[in-house]
Amino acid sequence: MAEGGETDVRAVYIVLVLLTLFNLPHTLPETSSAARAAGHRTFQDGVGQYIRACQSFEGGLGCAPSTEAHGAYTFCGIAALCLLDPWQGPKGTIHKYLDFDALLQWVLWRQDDITGGLAGRTNKLVDNCYSHWIGGCWSLLESAIPESPELFNRSSLALYILACGQAPYGGLRDKPSHDSDAYHSCYGLAGLSATMYRWQYVDGQWLHTPITRGAADSPPDLRPLHPVYVVPMEEAMATEEYFKLRPLA
Repeated sequence: MAEGGETDVRAVYIVLVLLTLFNLPHTLPETSSAARAAGHRTFQDGVGQYIRACQSFEGGLGCAPSTEAHGAYTFCGIAALCLLDPWQGPKGTIHKYLDFDALLQWVLWRQDDITGGLAGRTNKLVDNCYSHWIGGCWSLLESAIPESPELFNRSSLALYILACGQAPYGGLRDKPSHDSDAYHSCYGLAGLSATMYRWQYVDGQWLHTPITRGAADSPPDLRPLHPVYVVPMEEAMATEEYFKLRPLA
């Protein structure tokens, strides 16, 4: 992430988000860098292979090669692959670079069958922040399987977020007995939004369908979040359009 600093899949995700959202040049600068020395010419060169190397024997992704599978790094890796080739989209890139069946099984096993909440690693307790880090993976994986069945129990996850993740004095928390904070409030709400929409990637566009609960005409309680950028969909599209008209030389 910086000269002499960490190198992991989070940085890959961040760079690809910035390049895509702000329509930045994809060619590496003409400087003496390790990437240039290795023969790479664009920011995308070698990225798919690096993310593939981050997939552990369990099926999920670690922060770097040969590390433990973790929910947040898995989301960052999958989301980065979705940005790697806009025309192939998740169906093309996720299947191309990862063992999809192993990935799917690992993510599936992160939902607790008693509480409905999600855990970030094997043999760990559920944590409300993984409502996004794992719950967000489901939106991307479902879009990679056209006409797929429901891959996770949305109602159970929503119930965990609302019944166990809410603090009585406001905000969202990790779990009961913990205090609420901005981090868990942010990702708990992001996960709750993910339970309310089903996503498809069609012709280079992310399309969402509201999932009806209760009255047939009742709208979702939260706005849809872009499944890769994790910001409100309208703002994400407006930002893309703004910078598409103002490319950097």
